[in-house]
Amino acid sequence: MSKPRDNRHKDLFRPALDQIIDLGHPLVRLAREIDWGFLDERFSSVCRSGAGQPPLPTRLVAGLLILKHMHDLSDEALCARWVENPYYQFFCGEESFQHALRFERSSLTRWRQRLGEEQLVALLQESFSVAHKTGALASKDLERVVVDTTVQPKAIAFPTDARLLHKAIVRLGRLAKVHDVPLRQSYVRVSKQVQGLDLGPSAPGLRPLILVGDGAFQMTGWEIGNCRRYDWDPIVMVFNNASWEMLRVFQPESRFNDLDDWHFAELAKPLGGTGERVTTRAELKSALDRAVATRGQFYLIEIMLERGALSNTLTRYVAGLKRGQGNSTK
Repeated sequence: MSKPRDNRHKDLFRPALDQIIDLGHPLVRLAREIDWGFLDERFSSVCRSGAGQPPLPTRLVAGLLILKHMHDLSDEALCARWVENPYYQFFCGEESFQHALRFERSSLTRWRQRLGEEQLVALLQESFSVAHKTGALASKDLERVVVDTTVQPKAIAFPTDARLLHKAIVRLGRLAKVHDVPLRQSYVRVSKQVQGLDLGPSAPGLRPLILVGDGAFQMTGWEIGNCRRYDWDPIVMVFNNASWEMLRVFQPESRFNDLDDWHFAELAKPLGGTGERVTTRAELKSALDRAVATRGQFYLIEIMLERGALSNTLTRYVAGLKRGQGNSTK
């Protein structure tokens, strides 16, 4: 690989970008404040002179990385905007408007792999420098630094993580076997297959049907607000008995088992979906018909149940667990 070089120049048959754009645009002004030479020196240090195709110009790579994080874009969305936005192209150092990408999208991935922490810190350093020069950041703002570690990677799996759910199913199956709880199906094989299943845009024609209790929905159900952002339209069935029945069977005396009625169906509209509450089987059937016919947004059906109602599976599980505990004390 050879050193990056920028051999871009103005096209004699096309107008220069600085002649067709607003020079007072924020991206134009920002481009003039950034020390591109400093970034070029830092980024070029990861490339060694030698044979091979020269890497992309460092001005182009640095500009793309800055735009990506400024506007929170995926690589695909960034490349699409770059082709149609002359200000993006000017910011990245183009002299004339380009009607097609000058690079492969995979080049961004290779550059991120090539750049180490030291080079990426240069981007942060230059950001602070520009902010200070333009008055957006005062010297007193740099006297104390507050580090929020919540954004650092941690070995934590979210409750919606497919691998975590698979582990939970496997371990619950083992417990059921230990305590002689009969299961018609273990779901171990199915859950393993679901780990690689994407019910979003990559699976056209499939529509998720989500079954969840009211207690679990209170904790993680608000993620449904992202459906509008990603153009998903699942059907969500929330079984609301205003209680933690799974916990009540083990600790019936605890007051935390009783939950308030949150009226989840009414909360669907502010989150970008449609919701309705049903109390009978006939109402449930009609609601499901309307949900299937409604596309383009999630449809939440809140199914009201009596407090204290237990499924047959939960009843068998608790009975088997109590039998096992009784045998272990003998």
